[in-house]
Amino acid sequence: MVRKIVVLFVMLATLLLAVENKSTLDPCQILTKQEAEKVLGTKMQEGRVSKSGAVFGTISCSYYSVDRFDKSASITLTIGTSDFMKANDAVFESAKEKYEKEKNAYLEALKRQKKTDTFLPIHGLGEDAYWGTVALNILKGDTYINIRVSATSGMRAKSSQEMEKMVKERNLAVSKEFAKIILPKLEKQ
Repeated sequence: MVRKIVVLFVMLATLLLAVENKSTLDPCQILTKQEAEKVLGTKMQEGRVSKSGAVFGTISCSYYSVDRFDKSASITLTIGTSDFMKANDAVFESAKEKYEKEKNAYLEALKRQKKTDTFLPIHGLGEDAYWGTVALNILKGDTYINIRVSATSGMRAKSSQEMEKMVKERNLAVSKEFAKIILPKLEKQ
């Protein structure tokens, strides 16, 4: 009897591990500290994983620069797949649903505020992509991706409007560099 219980327990544990492994996403492996350092040009701290977005079907990894003053920079990669969303009983059932609802909500908010200059469709990244205020959002197959970068150290401008434009352009360019690193890795999974 004890032997049957042990065998049953081992089988159950194996099944649970298989389900856990299937639903596990590790954005810090999809984008490594070394890759963050190379693109941002500064030494970064170890990645910090946050599972606080699991209810929305995402998990994120953030890297922050060691030097918080002269070479301050950060990157947060937030990612979600339909499998991860289902395994975590998320609000969204698929990556596509999450992407489309967030994009539409963002566009509606801009419409209410009578702003359109913060939305920029991006071509050539995934099935659909856009830049929205501070982040690059991408739908790639069955994966939702949000890349948020802060790489403004050393920037100087004559006005706040000029600085705002420069920050947007630099952060978008750097976010695209990160996307070119991340997207090929997702094709292999």
